[in-house]
Amino acid sequence: MLLQKVFRAAGAWLPALLLVSSLPVQAQLNENCVVSVLNRNVQAKADGTWVLPNIPANFGTLRARATCVQGGVTSYGESAAFAIPANGSVTLPPIVIGPTTPIPTSLRVTAPTATLTAVGATAQLQVLATYPNGGALVDVTANGTGYTVSNPAIAAITPTGMVTAVRSGVVVVQATNEGTQGILSLRVALAGADSDGDGIPDEDEIRLGSNPNNAADAQLDLDHDGLTALDEYRLGTDPNNADTDGDGISDGDEVRCTQGPCTNPLLADSDGDGIRDRTEISTGSDPNNAASTNLAAALSSLRVTPGNFTLVVNSLTGSASVQLTVIGTLIDGFEINLTSSARQTTYTSSNLASCNFGAPDGRVFASTAGSCDITVSNNGRSVVVAGVVQDFSPGARSFVAIPGYANGVAVSGDYAFVASGSTGLQVVSLGIDRRTPAIVAALNVGASSNDITLAGNLAYLATSGGLKVVDVSTPTAPRLLGTFAGVGNALGVKVRGTTAYVTAGTSLFIVSVANAGAMIQAGSLNLGGTAWNLDLDPTRNLAAVAAGAAGLKLVDVSNLSLPTLRGTLATGDARGVALRGNTAIVADYSNSMTSVDITNLAAPALLSRTDLNLGGRLTNVVLTGNFAVGSDVLFVNGVPIVDITNPRALAPRTILNFPARDDNGMGIAVDNSFIYLAADRSGLNRGGTTGDSRLYIGQYQPRVDLAGVAPTVAITAPNTGNLFFEGTPLTMVVDAVDDVSVVSVAFKVAGNTVFTSTTAPYQYTFTVPTGVSSLELGATARDLGGNEGVAQAVTVTVAPDPLTRVVGLVIDSAGAPIEGATVTAPGGRSATTGPDGRFEIVGVPTVLGNVVVQAQFTSPGGLPRTGASAPVAPVVGGVTDMGSLIIVDVRFETAFGTLYTNCDDCFTQRTLPFPFPFYGVAQTTAFVGTNGYITFGSGDTTFSESVTAFNSRPRISAFFDDLYGARGPAGAAVYINDTLPDRFVVTHDRVGHFSFGGSNTLQIQLFRDGRIVFAYKGITALNTGAIAGLTPGPNAPFLQVDYSSMPTIDVPTATAVYEYFTSTSPFDLDNAFLVFTPTAAGGYSVRTVLAPLVAQASVVTGGAPQVFAFAAPSLLRASALSTGTTQAAALPDIANAEVLVRSSGNPGYLGMTNTDAQGRFTLQGVPAGGIEVQVRRNGVVLARGAAVFTGGDLNQAQLLSIELRSAEVQPKLDAAAQ
Repeated sequence: MLLQKVFRAAGAWLPALLLVSSLPVQAQLNENCVVSVLNRNVQAKADGTWVLPNIPANFGTLRARATCVQGGVTSYGESAAFAIPANGSVTLPPIVIGPTTPIPTSLRVTAPTATLTAVGATAQLQVLATYPNGGALVDVTANGTGYTVSNPAIAAITPTGMVTAVRSGVVVVQATNEGTQGILSLRVALAGADSDGDGIPDEDEIRLGSNPNNAADAQLDLDHDGLTALDEYRLGTDPNNADTDGDGISDGDEVRCTQGPCTNPLLADSDGDGIRDRTEISTGSDPNNAASTNLAAALSSLRVTPGNFTLVVNSLTGSASVQLTVIGTLIDGFEINLTSSARQTTYTSSNLASCNFGAPDGRVFASTAGSCDITVSNNGRSVVVAGVVQDFSPGARSFVAIPGYANGVAVSGDYAFVASGSTGLQVVSLGIDRRTPAIVAALNVGASSNDITLAGNLAYLATSGGLKVVDVSTPTAPRLLGTFAGVGNALGVKVRGTTAYVTAGTSLFIVSVANAGAMIQAGSLNLGGTAWNLDLDPTRNLAAVAAGAAGLKLVDVSNLSLPTLRGTLATGDARGVALRGNTAIVADYSNSMTSVDITNLAAPALLSRTDLNLGGRLTNVVLTGNFAVGSDVLFVNGVPIVDITNPRALAPRTILNFPARDDNGMGIAVDNSFIYLAADRSGLNRGGTTGDSRLYIGQYQPRVDLAGVAPTVAITAPNTGNLFFEGTPLTMVVDAVDDVSVVSVAFKVAGNTVFTSTTAPYQYTFTVPTGVSSLELGATARDLGGNEGVAQAVTVTVAPDPLTRVVGLVIDSAGAPIEGATVTAPGGRSATTGPDGRFEIVGVPTVLGNVVVQAQFTSPGGLPRTGASAPVAPVVGGVTDMGSLIIVDVRFETAFGTLYTNCDDCFTQRTLPFPFPFYGVAQTTAFVGTNGYITFGSGDTTFSESVTAFNSRPRISAFFDDLYGARGPAGAAVYINDTLPDRFVVTHDRVGHFSFGGSNTLQIQLFRDGRIVFAYKGITALNTGAIAGLTPGPNAPFLQVDYSSMPTIDVPTATAVYEYFTSTSPFDLDNAFLVFTPTAAGGYSVRTVLAPLVAQASVVTGGAPQVFAFAAPSLLRASALSTGTTQAAALPDIANAEVLVRSSGNPGYLGMTNTDAQGRFTLQGVPAGGIEVQVRRNGVVLARGAAVFTGGDLNQAQLLSIELRSAEVQPKLDAAAQ
């Protein structure tokens, strides 16, 4: 079993994050495996991933061991030896099933000399191991042994056991092999000056605080442990600490044997048996012999985890087990792991017919359904663990009718996305229990959809019209982002990174999807047959294509522009394929489930096939754990599930039947518990357009958490000791994994729960408060059974923002300095320029990111002019030079003119007051649309933004999106002013978004000289998708830009320029201007005039316990909840949900809080600007809201109210956008 794991260490303990990528079919970790490191256990998930936090980092070289129980057979595996560094990371070596390394019973450590007398002198240790089977000692010096020293300042040691002298003193060397330790004391006695002749070198006296000219102080006993300073120097103990090793016995008693046997004063547990020296002496065991313990006297109590369990035996696997961990608390309060029977622990079951035992110690296996009591005993102490065994068999759960023809399905969280033939894309809300699925959205993509795959928030559809890319970040409102028609009728698609691999006709096409609005073909390869579908192995740069009668095709895609056929195997009629390591599992229409060895790409070899009557006549296949799951047209609406543990002997396990009617499976998807079958009643082949289709949902794994195993949880960012400045956004990242499912993660700051997330990835962002020097961060994960796992706390350091001093120069377009301009920096700091045009602003925050300053100037009797700097990284605690700011004639025009309309998807034709030069063509008529744009030549009502629609005609687009005045506040509308002498102005005043409401104010200004200005003054549609730019029309080359990071842009002749704002790149130009100035060459010079960022503040107030209270600039609270004027369904229950808040005033801001039991929430410290609120639970967006806060002085009594509306808004059909 090959696993790649990453640990993350903190201090001497290691919160570990261990993730597994694709593994060979021959040896796959799954939910039947338990991984152990230092007696800390975790159950692997079905996909082989697992997390094991809080591993001690001071145990030398270790191994990770796996125990797998499948079909009643137990197998074992282990990794190669590895060491866990404190405060560091380690990549865990692979775990390999097979013979395991024996564990020594004892180690003997020797050195060629007991004393090193010079700096740099060395001694090579030798370590000999004794094993349980007896026999000769085995030299393990360089075979899996790790080494540590008690004081690296005295001597250093290499990973191979070479000791090097550093300075005088005594050290204890620990050698550890497979958890067994041996020790050796070494002295470093350097020849150095000893002025007073007391036996302690001068340098060591100075280090220890003694007088190198007073011989008498060597005879002092400063810590009253019965040893002189000279004695302690020779022993290597601390002369100022009576109990150097903290075992409860003074150093003098340990070396003079006054309390019992002599023990090592540098080791609390001299023999490494887990019981400290004082406890061993007080209970009569030998503290120097690991085999000598008296647990009957030393043991105070027992604790067993889990405290109770329920084992569910799935008929697919036929087995279930749970690992009990036994922890003993000793009479000194310290704990010891007693799980092993070698520690005198015994296990009995009241009902062996239901609960019995196997390796390793403490593992309970389920048999027949029933109940049992497991009694765990050790030397008179016992704990009873109650157990229940239940049976489970895969079965049908529910179904929902799908309009069109259900060709394929992909699942993310609680939504299924169906490629539905002529109806494009259907989005199905699944519900937590999968019993009541319902269609919540649909999108006509202008073609018949044949297949679908998901990558993040994007869905990729293989359609009759090519490849379609859809934004599904809001599942209830999918948006078409782009089309690549060059592949023709596409039947299959997979995506890795920014590359899509598409099967169409007889070929494999490779398409760059880095820009969904302008996809580019990178390469193609004709394969023959019918290219039905494919799978990818990115580690081998391999694409496997199911090519119908042409069989399985193996394609090398290392060079995207030149894919190369490496191998072919005729399988019959290959319709689908899934890869796992060196094995391909083929869904074959003629020969059922087929496994192929692809170790040698040039010579793929058939391994195994299932009988048609057991494996079905297949159209597609997916893998989950050790099973292949197929879509079939032979059975009466059944899904064959085949065990692929041994690819050379595929083993059909069951057929999950949907008895409602006899449908034919077209597409298949799975998650951890459920199977999703896209099926149609009328057709036998995938690729249909219309029919009688359904999405069926069946359960193949029990989704219950009855084993009592708590989630494993670790804070992966930040790390202990990280420094954060006050006012900095700090994002906590938590990894939480459970044997079944994590329900929620609670984030804690300064001991208080501040946010609870039900959606992975688990993250919480807050603003670092003022007035504290450190913050303790914590996290608690909860699972379906109510079990809680607690992450090791992380403590970060907090310091005041060092601030920066901002300087620069304000000039006009001719380069002349401007005196009296007002320059504003982030956080509201400002200054006025002097006669030389220069300015200086002190105390500017550095925690808001790159610094942008804006200059405003109005000359006597003149018009306002504005300029802004380029974004500049702040010089923390120093001077940040912003360079020259050029002010230009740009302002938000307050004379809106006459009201045009507040209608939806409308346009009006207007004669311009002057010939307007646009890309060198004089335009006299403009078509003003309500969706944020002006077109020439003809009007446009397209509301679904895409690059294709944007380029469909000459267009000036300030904010191409589905805007609707009636969805904004009262009086919101579009205004036109054609009476000004030098400009034509269109203002969208507080217009809402059709689906999400809110308020959006923007302006397009056309000047007589050809200049174009976009002005933004309050935008709430931050991530709904919008395009801002210019285009001369169809077939124009394009330049995609990021305005906020590029203060000046030169656009070539007849070239379109635009920025596409999406959910992953939200709108960030609020209160900014874009100025497009025509050039003599027929292009444009673009200048971005940004606004400085708005800061947010926060403080910690109150006594113990500390409570977060966020201060000005604003307080956000949910108002009465309603559907308002939208066409949405009734608002769902939003109690105890997560709230995410963004502000256009600071694009980097993310506010997070929770609603209460009545669905209300309050969030302070929100930057002024366009405010967008999203309410979600379990990954499902429940409600949205938006409003604009225009700034000004606020106190905590002033509220910004947000009306929340249901997120379930059915998107409009937009034929013009297709």
